[in-house]
Amino acid sequence: MSTNLNKAYSEVYEILKLLNNEYFNKVPKKFITFIEKGKDNNYIPNIKPDVPLEEQNLLQETIDILAMLKLDYWCSDENEKRELLSILEQNEQDYQKELHEKYNPDNIFKNKQKENNKINKQEEKSIAVIKKEKWYQKIFSTLKRILKIN
Repeated sequence: MSTNLNKAYSEVYEILKLLNNEYFNKVPKKFITFIEKGKDNNYIPNIKPDVPLEEQNLLQETIDILAMLKLDYWCSDENEKRELLSILEQNEQDYQKELHEKYNPDNIFKNKQKENNKINKQEEKSIAVIKKEKWYQKIFSTLKRILKIN
């Protein structure tokens, strides 16, 4: 298992310990045991009971697990479940849109072409300019050199 997931289990376990009995008893004992066994015993989560969860620095995995717990065990009726599912679906769509914009194959190739053009322009600038001399100028400059005339 990943280290972040083990840390998330530690955070979830601490949050579960802070819950009142109404919510705690809705979570299956098997799940609580699973979280307890999977948690990182060396990691000490900094969960403050007087601060809302939104304002605490929780791992993304912790938030995901808590959302799953709310959906599966803590939603009081079907309307609340549908509302939570629509929020989760909207979040997923936003995330997929962000990924598509970031890793869009069309844009990747466009960016690569722009980079190649920049490199080609830089190479063009760095190439030394070679003067073309006519054949009679070459002979004349060679004679000057031999005779050491300036």
